[in-house]
Amino acid sequence: MLNLRPNGAAGECQKWEGISPFVTSSVLWALYSFLRSPDDYWETILTAIAVGGEVDTTAAMAGAIAGAPLGPAAIPAQLTPHIHDRGTWKASDTAWAMICSRAVGSCRSCRAKNATQSLT
Repeated sequence: MLNLRPNGAAGECQKWEGISPFVTSSVLWALYSFLRSPDDYWETILTAIAVGGEVDTTAAMAGAIAGAPLGPAAIPAQLTPHIHDRGTWKASDTAWAMICSRAVGSCRSCRAKNATQSLT
């Protein structure tokens, strides 16, 4: 990136190196990325990456934060074949996990719907 920011000395600027790998800035940027587009998983990831620097962990956190409320269906189809944990399980295993989580989610939805109907 070519954006410049003040270096502290009068009139001096330095090149923006992107986000640092430290926890505070990484977590805050991951949260910002999600809050900027809470209904769009892909946009959350792109925002997390766009800042530059040490973004691998930041994008992973942003993806986890976005995935929690949006569910597995929000993950773009072109990304799901690449989901793995470096050898222990692959996309076929995650597909099964996604099916299971959808079933659990629908059960929760049914339970919530039934609970509100029984109150009326």
